[in-house]
Amino acid sequence: MPPGQRTARSSTEPEARRATVKVPLDWSKPKGEKIGLLVARHPAANQAKRIGVLMSNPGGPGAPAADGALYADDPYDGYDPAIRERFDMIGFDPCGVGRSEGARHNSQSLDLVLGCQGWAVLPKPRPVRAEGDLPPVLVVNATDDKATPPAGARRMARSFPNASPHTVNTVGHWMYGLPEPRRRIDAHLLGPTG
Repeated sequence: MPPGQRTARSSTEPEARRATVKVPLDWSKPKGEKIGLLVARHPAANQAKRIGVLMSNPGGPGAPAADGALYADDPYDGYDPAIRERFDMIGFDPCGVGRSEGARHNSQSLDLVLGCQGWAVLPKPRPVRAEGDLPPVLVVNATDDKATPPAGARRMARSFPNASPHTVNTVGHWMYGLPEPRRRIDAHLLGPTG
C-alpha cells in the first residue's frame, strides 16, 4: 500500500494508515542492502482535541508493534477511548518480525533469534540528559523485566528533567495491558482533567 494511503474500514481491517519504510539492513553500511519496516498510524479520533503522538515499541527482539496502532480501537486489547481521542498511535514492526522484512537466514541461525544481521548490541552508552522545555515523562517497568531491569528504568527516568518512575510488581515488558499500569499511564497522558 502506498505511504499515507488510508485502509478501507471493514470488520477485519483497522482504521489506520500504514507504510513500508526502507532502512539499511546493516546500519554500518547505510548505502548497502535495504529492508522494509512496516510503520502504522491510527489517527486521533478528535483532531481538534489532539495532544500529540504515542509511539509503541514493546521491545524485543522479536516483538512486532504495528498492531498497537493498526488495532488501537480494539475493544479488548486496544487503547482507552479517551486516549485514542487525543493521540495518534504509531507502531512499527522491527526488523525480521511481524510484517517487516528481515535478514536472509535459515531457522538454525542465531540471526533468527537476534533479529537482523548488523544490529548488534552496542556498548552501553554514556548517560545523556534531555534538556529544554519537555513535558513530564512517565517511565513504567516491571520488577522482573529482563529487557529493561528496574535499574535501567531508573537510569532512563533520571535522563529527563520531569520524569516519574513507576515500577509494577510483575514479570514482563509490556505494561499497558495490565489494569493498574494502564490506569496510571492513561491518567499521566490525559492529565488531571482527562
